[in-house]
Formats: sequence, structure tokens, C-alpha cells
Amino acid sequence: MMPFEALRMRKAASSWTATLTVPSGKVASNLTNYPLYIDLDDMPSQFWANTNKGKDLRASVSGTQIPVDVVWCSTAEGKGAAFVKVPTLFAASATAITLYGNGTDDRAADASAYGRNAVWSDYESVFLFGITAGDDRTGKTQASIVGDPDLFEKIETSTSDVDSHQGVCWDGTHYYTADTNAIYKWNSSWALVASNTNPIGSAGISGSPAINHCGDLDVYNGLLYVPMECWPASGGLYNGHIGVFRASDLSFVQSFDIHAQAHESASIAYCPVDGLLYVCDFDANTDKLWKYNPSTGAYVGQLTMDHTISQPQGLTWWQDYFWISQDANDETIRVSYAGVTTVGNLPGGSGGIGFGQGVGDNYEGIGHRDDALLQLFDPSAGSVQRVEAWRPYRLGKSAQGGFNITSAGGTIETGSRSSYQTYTMAVTLNIGAKAQNRCALSYVNSAALASANTRQVIAYRNSTTTLAIWDVNNSWLECSPALNPAIGTNYRVHAVYQGTTARRIYVDGTQRNSQSGITAVPSTLNKLLIGGEDADYAELWQGQLGFAYLRPSVLSADWIAGEHSNLNAPSSFYSIA
Repeated sequence: MMPFEALRMRKAASSWTATLTVPSGKVASNLTNYPLYIDLDDMPSQFWANTNKGKDLRASVSGTQIPVDVVWCSTAEGKGAAFVKVPTLFAASATAITLYGNGTDDRAADASAYGRNAVWSDYESVFLFGITAGDDRTGKTQASIVGDPDLFEKIETSTSDVDSHQGVCWDGTHYYTADTNAIYKWNSSWALVASNTNPIGSAGISGSPAINHCGDLDVYNGLLYVPMECWPASGGLYNGHIGVFRASDLSFVQSFDIHAQAHESASIAYCPVDGLLYVCDFDANTDKLWKYNPSTGAYVGQLTMDHTISQPQGLTWWQDYFWISQDANDETIRVSYAGVTTVGNLPGGSGGIGFGQGVGDNYEGIGHRDDALLQLFDPSAGSVQRVEAWRPYRLGKSAQGGFNITSAGGTIETGSRSSYQTYTMAVTLNIGAKAQNRCALSYVNSAALASANTRQVIAYRNSTTTLAIWDVNNSWLECSPALNPAIGTNYRVHAVYQGTTARRIYVDGTQRNSQSGITAVPSTLNKLLIGGEDADYAELWQGQLGFAYLRPSVLSADWIAGEHSNLNAPSSFYSIA
């Protein structure tokens, strides 16, 4: 694979073409405007040799372009997930979709005719989690995170004490860490390659107050950028500078004086969108990031975020977002290039992106590889600093997205949605603990959240140990025979409501029970809770959840069966050549 640094420096992707074919017989009837899941692991080598994180991916059927949603893409791993909206998925004949690169690094805009939102235009809300966390793929709403659900899972830990309190970054081949007055270079197995144990001295920066502190660093184009200052401020002054060092041998190159802006400099990050360096201020409750030219150190301006962040410690740019580690609350916050804070400790309560929750250690600098965020942890007790790699959960039958709810609890909640009495709800679930009813997905009345029962849920019913659906007017509809979900196993569950005509429950594409002549659910249901029943939080899910949606129509048994087959074994559902 091409090193990540080379990937993010590339100016434009090259064109490529592949054909995806869904053979006849994969669905039992023709499906119209079907969101076809593509496991990017199945893409041919020409895709991985030419793409830049899937941003160039486009699709067409019979020469007509169709919408594409690239959920995530890791070039270093050769993995990812995407959906394309197929006009007709045929039952009796093969369906051919042309996949191609448009020769640029530009992702189709979410709201464009062929972008993300158009894939899901027939849905009221769609959540795939992972990096996108609370993003509704329809573009109609933004979910909030309540409590501490884990959105990321730890996949690696540095194998030795990195002896660094300040920061971490990665250039595709080596890790770099910063201590208060030291820079270290490590190979991919965390063996020490080189060190500069006095970067402040080698920089030789004069001025008052004297510089005594290095911050969280970043690497770009063979150079390390290190924030340097006097901390804590002496006489109200930080004497802030950006030190530039060669990544090859950690030798000093030059420094840029940024003290005129009078901000503290905890961390620095290179942003490939505009080619600028961004600096965050630890000492302040701030809504600002400061921008500098990496060639001259010239001050360019500020990015104003839509929320104030308390003591941001680390800063990095990854997967088209800024990520800020916040030691004050031991959490990490996601901020768009425009300054929109969509995941983090926002007013109303939230648990950050939910990785490393409860570790009891200080959150220091943050960096990234192509496949994961890198968080430097400094123990509150002891002296062994470590770097951990965290990536979003990859839940099967869920387009490789998902999140985990531990005993600490947590839900993901939408804003106001439209009310329907005819609809289909779906969620992928993996139960981790039983002992009581567990609600995976709830369609509720937002005005009556605190008064239980004004809802419809997909749940595990503990008294009869089965997956079931429940609503305020018709009580339980259980799987028959009972289906007691195995702990640690993924299940795809659909609830179909058809006004007063019928309701049905499906598990893994198969109808497991139905009831006709029902009482319609209330016409006031207008909010989705993923991982809970309502505001009393009495029947929270424990375990993993993924790919949840609400669609204002009755999906057929053929659609639900086809969806499960597509999600469960995508490479058996189609071929790519």
C-alpha cells in the first residue's frame, strides 16, 4: 500500500472503471431504488491503486449516473463501506452497475443529486455510526449522543513506555512523540529510531519569557511542526513559536514566531484542505483555532467553532474532520472544516466520541493513522505513557459501522422527526447482557419522553427471553418460536407497521411473527432513540448496535430478505470485475 503521507499529498485521483454485477435470483422480486451495500474490501486493485479514500467513487447504470454514499474508506487497509442507489435491482435477470473514478479528489456533495442524501431520499432517518456517529445520512437531522456510548474500539497499544507527555503523530512509516523538551521517532513496532532530547535548546529561540515547553506535534512533507512556548505563561506571556524539525533525523530547521496572537499553543495540526497549520489553546475555554502558513509561519486567521471547548489538549485532521482531545473531560470532539461541532461535549450533555472513557488517565496529544485515531495517555498515577489506536466499531450486518453501550449506558437520539403510522424500522443488534428488557430502537413521542409507553420499540424481552417488538397500543409481538439472542452474535431486526392492517417482525431477513387487525400506533411518534426506550432510561441496551433506520413505507418481505443477504455476505450477493 502507498504510505499515508503520499496519499494525502496527492493532488488528484486517476480514473478507473469496474463492473459490479448482482446475478439473477439474488432477490425474489424487482426492488426499486434499492440502496446496494458495497463492501469496499471487494474492490479490485485498480481502485486501491488510484483512489483517495473513495472520494472519487461514482456509479452509473446503463450510462446514467446514480447516487453514491461512501461511508468510510481506509486506503492503508484496503477496506471501507459504500452504498449506491440502484434504480431497479432485478430478480429474473442480472443487474450491472458501473463503478468508476471521476479523476478528482472531490467527494460528491452530500446534498447533490448524486451524493449521500440522495441514496437515502426514501427514508426518514438513517444512521450508520462509525466515524459519522450522529450523522443522519438523509441530511434531515443531526443526532445527539447522551451518556457514554463507546463509538470507537481500541485496536492497538504501544508496546513500550513512549516517555512522552505531550503529543503523537504518524507519517505512514514512523510514529513521532513529543515530551516537554524531547522529540522521539519510533518504527511501526514502537522501537526507538531517533531522539532529540533538547529541541528547545537546538531551536535556540531567544526572547522573554524563556521557552520551556513543547506541545502536541504534527508531520507534513517530511517536516515536524512542534508548538513551543513558555508554559504556564510568565507575566501573562507565552512567547509562542512553531518549531520546524526534519522528520528524518529530528534536527532543527527553523522556527516561526507566533507570540503576537497571544494564545497558548497546546497542539498543532496540518489540514490538507487548505494547506495550513491549525493551533489550539489549552489554557482557555475557547471556540477558536488559529491558522498559520506552514512555509512562512505567517498568521492567516481563525476558525471559529460553534461551541466553546474547555482546555483542548490535542488536535489532528482525520477523515475530513478536526479531532480535538479534551483532558478536562477525558473525551474527544469532532469538528467540521466549517467549525460545526457535531460530536462532543455539547450543551445538553454528551460523552464525546466515546473512546477511552473511564481510563482514568490524562488525555494528551492526538494524532492519526489512515485507519485509526492515535491518543496519547499519561497516567494519573505511575510513569508509563502509552499511545493507543482507536477506530470506529465495525459491526457485521451493519455496513461495518456501529457503537457499543456498556453498563455506563448511553443513547443516540434524533431531533424531531415526522410522525408515521405506516413505516418500517430496522436495526442491527448484538446483545452483551440480558437480566432485564433491553431496547435497541425506539420510535417515541418527544413531548412525552418522560412518561413511559408512548413509543414503539425493537427489544429483547427478558421474561420470555426472545427478540420482540412492542408498542403502546398493541403490547408485545414476540418471535415465534422464541428467539433468544446469543450474546456476542449479530442479528438484523425489522419492525413493519401498516396502520390498522398489520404489524410484523423479521429477524435476519425472515418473518418471525405477524399480527393483523391492530390498533394504529399514535400519530405523535416523532423521535428515534437508539439504545433506549424513552427518557426514563430503564431498559437501556447493553451491547452493540448499528445501521438503524426509519422508512415511511412498508418494505416487502422480499426487500427485507434481500437487504439481509446483501449486508450479511456482500461478496456472495454480487461480483466485481
